[in-house]
Amino acid sequence: MGFEDFKDYDWILMVEYDEAEVMGPIFDLGIRILMVFVLLLLIIVAVGYYISRSITQPLKALQSGVNIIGSGDLDHRIQLSSQDEIGDLGKDFNELTLNLKQVNRTVQEKQDQIEAENWLKTGQAELNHQIRGEQDPEALSQAILNFLVPFLESQTGALYLHSGPQKLALAAGYAFPKNREDLSRISFGEGFIGQCALEGRPLHLTDIPEAFLTVDVGHVNMVPRSFMALPFFFEGELKGVLFLGALNPFTDMQQRFLAGVLDTIAIVIHAGQSRLRLKELLEKTQRQSEELQSQQEELRASNEELEEQTEALNRRKPI
Repeated sequence: MGFEDFKDYDWILMVEYDEAEVMGPIFDLGIRILMVFVLLLLIIVAVGYYISRSITQPLKALQSGVNIIGSGDLDHRIQLSSQDEIGDLGKDFNELTLNLKQVNRTVQEKQDQIEAENWLKTGQAELNHQIRGEQDPEALSQAILNFLVPFLESQTGALYLHSGPQKLALAAGYAFPKNREDLSRISFGEGFIGQCALEGRPLHLTDIPEAFLTVDVGHVNMVPRSFMALPFFFEGELKGVLFLGALNPFTDMQQRFLAGVLDTIAIVIHAGQSRLRLKELLEKTQRQSEELQSQQEELRASNEELEEQTEALNRRKPI
């Protein structure tokens, strides 16, 4: 409320103001300013939160992807939709992972190759150790099978030697049927093994019917599902056929090993047969020498007896 004093007049003007009416617009303005401020603050917070998420989420995704890749999962790819520096960094990591995977594949292939070569060399050296020394063909054949069948994870095997015109004879067996006459001697072209000898090349059979051959392992008979027959030659002459049976197909590495040792098998078998023939020849020569010596002794004894008879006759003649 206010008043005004008019000195020239005997009047006094009194005015009364409503405080709510006067201060209302000011309060409304303050409330509006406060609301605008709060709204701006909310907008700033929302924008800040959005910007923060747009930065932190890709960073978290990038960190998670790096951790997964670092644990050894080189097939994982970092998925980032952002087109900024973080997105570029994710693409760089994916490209680095692809390169690392290729390098790892190359290293693994090289390591597998080295392990395969070591396996081949170890097997060849061990086989040479098993067949060294002067052994007869049958002992050599058994030593060869005793090594090859377990080394190649087979279950059965046999080694046939060329024993005459178009004939093969069983020299040794490993978990191989011994009571089948049809397997002891085989003609060229007869059955799987005979056909291998006739054609002079390796033969491979898979998915064999159960009636073909079983392996006795005590109280249970196993049925091999994969067979290989491999002929071996010495200077172009067939020396025999190696037969192997396994529950699983032979791998390329196993077949490569067999192809590499066939010449060695042929050489040692030929050497064993040569030693055996030489031994038989020496024994025959020795028997002939003993017989000749005996005949010479008999002839000497006969000559001495004849001389004695002659002297006796001479003494009986009259003078």
